Formats: sequence, structure tokens, C-alpha cells
Amino acid sequence: MKKKPKPKLKGWYVKKLDKVFSEYIRQKYADSFGMVSCFTCDARKHWKDMQNGHFISRGHMNTRWDEDNCRVQDSACNVFRSGNYTEYSYRLLKEIGEEGMDRLMAKKKEIKQWSIAELKEKIEYYAQNT
Repeated sequence: MKKKPKPKLKGWYVKKLDKVFSEYIRQKYADSFGMVSCFTCDARKHWKDMQNGHFISRGHMNTRWDEDNCRVQDSACNVFRSGNYTEYSYRLLKEIGEEGMDRLMAKKKEIKQWSIAELKEKIEYYAQNT
């Protein structure tokens, strides 16, 4: 008798979406050779050697996969400089403006419980666009 596969838990879909969304963000800003600059220090590397940095931390589920909230960062800025927050804020403000920043800050305060169906939809969208 064959065992039925266990249904995947919500956490599995969150991790999967993190992966495809990160690849999407890093490729979105890469040139035709796959090279991309760190948003906060301008270090230039291949997109596979970079990370997806967040202005508002990933703990806020409503902004976790918001494209305005995410930019490419190298590990030095994203991990060792804790996101290089001051420079990130300055550059993001110049890029998306006060209105965009206000929208992100308001969205951060909203509690969002993602359903598995919503996560699957976003996974499909970002997987198709990488």
C-alpha cells in the first residue's frame, strides 16, 4: 500500500516564495550579463552572489514580498551591516518618494495572514517572471 504524500504546510510555501521572490528581485535589477549593483554600497557582482534586502524586515508579512520594499544587496550590507539601513532609507526615498515610503510604513502596520492559495499564486507569478 502506497502512502499518501503529506500535504505541505504553510511554512513550506513561505520558504518557496522567499526563494522565487528573491531570485526575481535580484534578476530584475541585473543587466544582460547578470551583473547587479548593491543598492546601498554599489558593489557589483553577479545576481547569484547577491541577496534580496528588505527596507522593512521580513517579519512584517504584509511587506515581505512587496517589490517597493526590496532591493539587491551584497551580504556585507544585508547581513554584516544589518541592511545598511540609513543608506537604504536615503536611496529608497529618492527612488520611490515620500508617498511610496508612507505607503510602505502604513502597510507595515497592517496584519496580513497569507493563505496557502495566495502564496501559491505569488509563487507561480514570480516563478514565471524570473
